[in-house]
Amino acid sequence: IWHKNVLPTGGAEAITKGLKGVVEDPRGSAYKPVVKGLTIAGKTGTAELKTKKDEKGKENGWFTAYDYKNKNLLITMMVEDVSDRGGSSYVVNKVKKVFK
Repeated sequence: IWHKNVLPTGGAEAITKGLKGVVEDPRGSAYKPVVKGLTIAGKTGTAELKTKKDEKGKENGWFTAYDYKNKNLLITMMVEDVSDRGGSSYVVNKVKKVFK
């Protein structure tokens, strides 16, 4: 279902600007590894699986990204048990390789 006028004027641009920062800003969670020539924006995430608040759980890493110059390219990837592999940055590396 497609809905028009869901966001205010400039809303989509503001969201894209923030998601570009995740990838292109050195402080962004998906900045590294830097891959020249990619025009992607995205969001990282980590889901910690545990039964009690104070225990260490297994972590699943996520990264959803799209090419902001070619809106037909979008990917969401989840990798299980990334806690000893760099968390969601492990997934970022894999997604960037797919885009490259």
